[in-house]
Amino acid sequence: MEPGSIRVRLSHEEVSGLFENKCIEEEIRFSEEARYKYAVLIHPERASLGITLFDKAFSITLPVETEGDWQRSESFAVKTFIKADTGEDIEIVVEKDFGRKTNFKK
Repeated sequence: MEPGSIRVRLSHEEVSGLFENKCIEEEIRFSEEARYKYAVLIHPERASLGITLFDKAFSITLPVETEGDWQRSESFAVKTFIKADTGEDIEIVVEKDFGRKTNFKK
């Protein structure tokens, strides 16, 4: 873990699903009552990488320009810094991790 960062690593299947469906999401279930959801989206009106926080979830939004470039490029990460309400900089990173296998379902 790196302090002050949120890092999401996507398998090849997840990257393909993201660009095909414009959204991938996952849920962590700590118990029936305690669940945390997160998603990565591509949004046509988004100009830069960003994050939206909810009560028990967050979504990372990629700009639509990322769609063609990043999916096929050798670049493995898209990242940015945002300013938290506390004044701290938080790094947001979405990485391609093509060596990782998942049970991702389209």
